This record gives sequence, structure tokens and C-alpha cells, in this order.
Amino acid sequence: MNLDSPNYTSAHAKRQMLLMPVAAIRTKSSANYLCKTTANITMIKALLERIAMPNSTCSNRLSKEQFKELIAMSDSDNQRHCLRFAIGQATGASAKKMRQKYGVESYNVKVKEVKQAISHVQEIRQGIEHLANIKEKATLIAFGLSTFEDSDPDSSGGSKSDAG
Repeated sequence: MNLDSPNYTSAHAKRQMLLMPVAAIRTKSSANYLCKTTANITMIKALLERIAMPNSTCSNRLSKEQFKELIAMSDSDNQRHCLRFAIGQATGASAKKMRQKYGVESYNVKVKEVKQAISHVQEIRQGIEHLANIKEKATLIAFGLSTFEDSDPDSSGGSKSDAG
């Protein structure tokens, strides 16, 4: 459906918006934020830190009922762990506070698991980036082009023996 079409209504826009992979978050100031549902944990943490009131305590930010609703909306155990981690880190709550306020058992173990997963994902991303660089260099070499790294002093060592 085209915007210029006479049959286009706001219902079409609403339908398209609902198909988008985004999550809408409303703050107390009635501001709405959209983020990808596949957003990484650091982005969610930063967003929660911005939304949170600066001098309030953890108990004033999120009720247990709201916390449980957020957890119930998660599609998988991994998302639940990540959400617990993000909320705990953003609010600065201790393991004891997370257990008392939200009923989260063994929070420290879950934090350790999520941090290990984050580290593992970062290593994978670095590996993928390294492979992409190698592929790019191979493509350049196949076209007869060289990179700046290929013109190091070690590669010119063969020309000295030709001169002498």
C-alpha cells in the first residue's frame, strides 16, 4: 500500500508499525522510546539508566509485579537472564536486594553467566571481523592490489639480494 494511495488509512500504518521488530518503552515523563527487540544488553542497560530517576532507590523504580510482567513477556530463558541482568545492573541492586525485592534467586551466578556470554559474543564478533578483514585482503590481492600492511620492510628483503 502506497502513502499516495487514496485508500491508505492510519490502520495501514498501524499494521505496518506492529510488524516492525521494535519494543516501545514509555517513561514517567511520557516519553516513548523505540529499540530493536534484538538489542544488546549494554544498550538496554544504558536505556534503563537514562530512564531511572537519579536519586531514587531500587524499590521506587520498578515494582515486583512490573518486573514479573517483563520477565513473563520474554520469549526464552536467555532473554529472561539478560533482562534480570540489565535491570540489576541498571538499578545497582545487590544480589540480596534482587532476591528480596524481585524474587531472583542466585543472582550472582546469573550475572557471572551473562557476563561470560557477553565476553563470548564479543570474541565471536572479533573473530568474524578478523575473517572479514582476511577476506577483504584476499579479494584485493586477487585483483592485483596491495594493502598498506603488505608493503612492510620485510617484504622488500628479496630486492636487496637482486641488487647485489
